[in-house]
Amino acid sequence: MRIIIVLVTLSLFLFGCEKDRDEYKSIIGEWLVEDTGDLTNYRRYEVGIQRSPRDTSLFEITNFYRTGISTELTVLVDGFNIEINTQQVGNYMIEGSGTVESDYKQINLEYEVNGGDVGYETVISVMTRN
Repeated sequence: MRIIIVLVTLSLFLFGCEKDRDEYKSIIGEWLVEDTGDLTNYRRYEVGIQRSPRDTSLFEITNFYRTGISTELTVLVDGFNIEINTQQVGNYMIEGSGTVESDYKQINLEYEVNGGDVGYETVISVMTRN
């Protein structure tokens, strides 16, 4: 009888831990991005997001707009809202806003890009992760 109780308890613990690994509590991590611009072709690429060491409400996104892993875009996160204040990323000036889904598995952004070989365009971006 003790073995059954131990097995049931152990299985509940293991299944409980598995669920925690699937639940996200922030936007930190790796994301798959699908961009649709009014001038550039559809693009699919990956970005990384980490918390800014300067301010806990700021996050840094590497490779945003496929500018490379050595470039960073800083965004302000307030609840589920994201604000991209005007800033230079690579050869582009970028600004915009968006939202984070409550399960932290999708980010929706709309932003403007000015500069480089693009000129000026509006981009709709959907970022996802499993």
